[in-house]
Amino acid sequence: MIGLTYEKMRRFMREGFRKGNWHDLKSSEKALFRAAKWCIKKGMMIVARTPLKNLLKVIKKLTSTVKRKIWQKGLEKAYKMRRQFEEKGVFEWCPQARDWLQDMDYIFYLGVSSMNSNGRGFP
Repeated sequence: MIGLTYEKMRRFMREGFRKGNWHDLKSSEKALFRAAKWCIKKGMMIVARTPLKNLLKVIKKLTSTVKRKIWQKGLEKAYKMRRQFEEKGVFEWCPQARDWLQDMDYIFYLGVSSMNSNGRGFP
């Protein structure tokens, strides 16, 4: 058991409702969360690895924020750019690019631009 209580599960659900993440979940994820919440309320423990792993993914989705999504997208983009720059030898003629890819403001900018360029906009 990872220390999930009924109160924590209720807090995760309320947080998901408040942030609008609950409505983004698939119906199977909502069902899993509700079933786990019910089991915990009745005093049962979730010890099976697969349902617990899936439940933790749902909790992560519920507690995620726009800012966290931006950082994640920015870090992914910076990592991809770093690999491409190393392959193409960009760092040899532009060593400042390495510093840009480590700058947190630039990573945030990459995240914002990638969120906007996907055509989805912000959630």
